[in-house]
Amino acid sequence: HFIKQFAGDRHLKIEDEVYDVIWSYSWPGNTRELKNLAERLAILSTDGRITVSKLPQEFLNISTDIDNINCVGKSLNEILDSIEKELIKSALTKSGGSKSKAANLLGVPPSTLKSKIEKLRIE
Repeated sequence: HFIKQFAGDRHLKIEDEVYDVIWSYSWPGNTRELKNLAERLAILSTDGRITVSKLPQEFLNISTDIDNINCVGKSLNEILDSIEKELIKSALTKSGGSKSKAANLLGVPPSTLKSKIEKLRIE
């Protein structure tokens, strides 16, 4: 509905992957956030296509390079803590240091992120 509203007389093709990302997003801003996204996508889609690459970063998965985690001589809990620490650092970087945005990217409540930052001693 919102895409049609902002597209005007243009017909925009939405890739199936975009629907997958949109359905898996938690939508903390509810309808207002969905409407804002639709407007942004309609504006950015000058080629008539809405692709995943046009979605804002907060809609995309956080990833980390597992090869950067040293697993030699570590217990499973130590390895999991290392992975969790890297994911949190990545989310904080991608969110410009905003803990609430980082929590949203990770799909956890801000209070959970705060306690994990303290537990893992992330600066």
